[in-house]
Amino acid sequence: MKNIILIGISVFLFFGIIKAQKVIPVIQAGHSGEIMFAEWDPESRYIATADVNNELVIYDFISGRMFYKIKIPGNDFIKSISFSNPERIIVAFENQSYEFNLKTLELHKVSKQIKRKKLDDRIKIFGSIVKYDGKSLINRDVYTHFSYAAISQNEKFVIAGDERGYIYFCNSKLNTIKVEHKHYLSINDIVFSDNNKYVAIASSDRSVSVWSLPEFKFEKRLIPRSFNVTAMQTHPKESVVCFGDELGFVYLMEFENDKITCNGISVHTGRINDVDMGKNYKIIATAGGDNRAAIADFENKYVLKYFILHPRTTKFKETFNIKSIQDKVTSNAENKTWYDKNVYSVALNPDNTNIAYSGGKWGLGNPVLKVSSVSDLNLDKEKDKRKPKKENLGLMSKNNTHKFYQLNFSNNKEFYGFGEKADYATNFNLNLTGYNENKDVRIENINFRENPNLLVISSKSEVSDENEYLIKINPVTKDKYICRGFEIERKTGNNTIKYIGHKSYITDFEILTQKNFLISSSMDASVNIWDLNSGELLLTVYVVDMGKLIFVTPDNYYMAAGDAITGLGFNFDAKVFPADQFDLKFNRPDLVLKQLKYFDPDIVDLYHSAYTKRLSKFGFTEKMLEGKMNLPKIEILNSHEIKFRNNEGLQNLNIKTWDDNYLIDRINVYVNDVPLYGSQGLNVREKSSKNLIQEIQIPLSAGKNLIQVSCLNEKGVESLKEEIEVFYEKTIKEKPDLYLISLAVADYKQSEYSLRYTINDGRGFVKLFSTKSRDYNKIFIDTLYNVNCTKENVLALKQKLLQTKVDDYVVIHIAGHGLLDDNLDFYFASYDIDFNDPAKRGIKYDDIEGLLDGIPARNKLLLMDACHSGEVDKDDDLALDSKDGDNTRGVTLFAQKSNNKPKTGLKNSYELMKILFADLQKGTGAVVISAASGTGYALENENIQNGIFTYCLLKGIKEYKADADKNKVITVSELRNYIFDGVNELSNGKQQPTSRKENLLNDFVIWRY
Repeated sequence: MKNIILIGISVFLFFGIIKAQKVIPVIQAGHSGEIMFAEWDPESRYIATADVNNELVIYDFISGRMFYKIKIPGNDFIKSISFSNPERIIVAFENQSYEFNLKTLELHKVSKQIKRKKLDDRIKIFGSIVKYDGKSLINRDVYTHFSYAAISQNEKFVIAGDERGYIYFCNSKLNTIKVEHKHYLSINDIVFSDNNKYVAIASSDRSVSVWSLPEFKFEKRLIPRSFNVTAMQTHPKESVVCFGDELGFVYLMEFENDKITCNGISVHTGRINDVDMGKNYKIIATAGGDNRAAIADFENKYVLKYFILHPRTTKFKETFNIKSIQDKVTSNAENKTWYDKNVYSVALNPDNTNIAYSGGKWGLGNPVLKVSSVSDLNLDKEKDKRKPKKENLGLMSKNNTHKFYQLNFSNNKEFYGFGEKADYATNFNLNLTGYNENKDVRIENINFRENPNLLVISSKSEVSDENEYLIKINPVTKDKYICRGFEIERKTGNNTIKYIGHKSYITDFEILTQKNFLISSSMDASVNIWDLNSGELLLTVYVVDMGKLIFVTPDNYYMAAGDAITGLGFNFDAKVFPADQFDLKFNRPDLVLKQLKYFDPDIVDLYHSAYTKRLSKFGFTEKMLEGKMNLPKIEILNSHEIKFRNNEGLQNLNIKTWDDNYLIDRINVYVNDVPLYGSQGLNVREKSSKNLIQEIQIPLSAGKNLIQVSCLNEKGVESLKEEIEVFYEKTIKEKPDLYLISLAVADYKQSEYSLRYTINDGRGFVKLFSTKSRDYNKIFIDTLYNVNCTKENVLALKQKLLQTKVDDYVVIHIAGHGLLDDNLDFYFASYDIDFNDPAKRGIKYDDIEGLLDGIPARNKLLLMDACHSGEVDKDDDLALDSKDGDNTRGVTLFAQKSNNKPKTGLKNSYELMKILFADLQKGTGAVVISAASGTGYALENENIQNGIFTYCLLKGIKEYKADADKNKVITVSELRNYIFDGVNELSNGKQQPTSRKENLLNDFVIWRY
């Protein structure tokens, strides 16, 4: 077994042989602006797209991942794009062309010219009418204009799109075959693949939809997963930065002594234009593009109050509908020129009693500046004294003529507005009815309250490559910061420092003198952290999927805990691969922390120990990763023939595997990270070949199926994974079955070890889930309690689970004693276990998880309410948590290796490893949530008559508290997070649950209400 430890991990020891080829991390950001052009490559694998911000984005159609993104230089707009061959893209401006090489990722000027992209001369668009070959197509809404139309290469079809995102699929006579509404803004380009199998449709909503021909079946949608940070602020005393993004989320990032943490709250339905922290940095005022200011409470994790800018606009829905961005990727509201709902600036006064906010015009009227009292929010009191209040309209001066991009209080009654007049600010004073406007004051003459991080806006204008479009001044030091193009220039005394590294225009920046940082955000969806004094780029931060952070060093090492890595891809050898295939080498939290230059060396060493511990877990050392090794290879031969929308339920793959030196040993096939052939894969050893072609038939799950295939040679080395995504549209709507298994022991054969509430746990679990009969076809329940909970009875359940179907759900809950033997292996205590020798009758962890291995069902959850149920580091000194009297569910059988607790607050390197890194070992594809760490105890509580773990599990579901995003469904990850927080709080930190196994690609819904 030692030589196949790499099953489920793709190893990159090929680094020694790739020579000049680079492995480059690619954040799945997508476009930052309206997509204007799209083009297929000649082999119909890649789709190149260009937007109004002159960004060129290339997608790998088969994997659905972004291949690469690059900003094309130039003040003009891109006029057209075209593939000159499968490896080269020509991007044309009016008087200049560039060529991008997909192999080398290099961009350079060329003399080649391509024609400006325009409508086919045979098609004419007249508002809501399309004309072709003497025929007419009329929009269903005669007030909606068509924006683009195209003819298929075989001239059998005409496709037209309108300004609202509707798509009309027609035959050559313009008879409508079907109308779809997959986009939400104007259709700007429609292109057919050279093999005439697909059509790609690009929209102002920043997404591309792909449809198969001739049936016009929707195949997939290519959308952004990372979004621009649009406003930020640092705190005068704390080492924190808050920032808001174009989705309306606000984040609070803390630079602590031993880690970096970040939390987010959904606050607005439009972009965040400004943020301001109160004296308690966890109280943040925000200005949104949805006609509202707000106060968000990060201690309570909710919005305390909204403040309305224009009362008349509340009936309008924000055009940039951000909360459903994964389904409805849209553009911002500023195209609506007849009104402006943006609140551009916001500020809290020093004693947290008043808020001021300024916004845009309504129709032809004046901009708005308002103030409101926030005394009723109790911002200076404990968090349980602060409660949400109904929205407020505020007090307004009717003759105001200013639109400010920044507000700042100099004391409790006086504030200034910035950004309208260069080098000047307008002075205001609060009064009983709102405020008084005073004269304009030069910024250099204003006496601000002490704040070493304060930068005020001197001027702000449209972004530009050549002109200064954002200027800020430090009123204390008089340093001036100037944005021009993609750079920030700081003038300090006689010195000039440049901060160069962004790939698009700057959206905002702040300084954090406590850490000597300048922190900037850009339209390239990044946040850069710079050395304030040298201009050195230290770190780049990306926010993916509305709240997950990825930190990337200039050397391409990164830190991305948990499922954040799914927002990352790697470009290698003209292909894009999922991040987990390179994760062992590039996921380096120790190097990320070291790069910031302020962490104590002992902390960095601890993170490095966690990294090396991870390598050791997979049988590697750092030295081995620098070695030279050829990988086996795999190819899906029929990838171009696969329909990405399937209504048959089965997908055939024709797979070729080969190795230059060793025999092919096995093939792995994963569907949404669940192994089709179990954790050991498909054994092909008996074929004794270095070159195999294998037909594989894959049963599909309803909905999305991310299929990954790899092969291992006889030395246990795994190939890179090939992947393909298929969406199964089930024609027969049938409910899945639910299999519930409850294992619990209270009355042990050795009665001195009996427990009190484990049967309560099991029965509560079964009772709760058995109420959901409306969601399932059948519910199968197996309860093995007390005398019936034996090793033989438990293992016999496997035969029943082998009868499941792919869409079925299997949930196993265990409650009882957890034991570690002398080898530190975990055993669940069966009724007749010998507590002195658990291997004889105890149920080993591998046997429990083995119930889920290789069964057809793909939605699998194992919940373990027992001591020591998390993983244990067998190679390190062990320090057990202290017991809590008789309330623990564990028995320690071994001599402790160490009586000393780890000295750091980050626990030991093994537990830190579990927090920092996603589990790359696919295992069974099940999610396993344990009540305690390998060294910890699971507690019972007399007041609740349950184990604390199970109590939080039941409470989180029954009272809907685990539904973090309030969308009336609870996913496995939401349940896990709620249990983690709830157990920690209820046990006062004495018990800490852990995820023993995770499935990043199958975060299935465990509860609907």
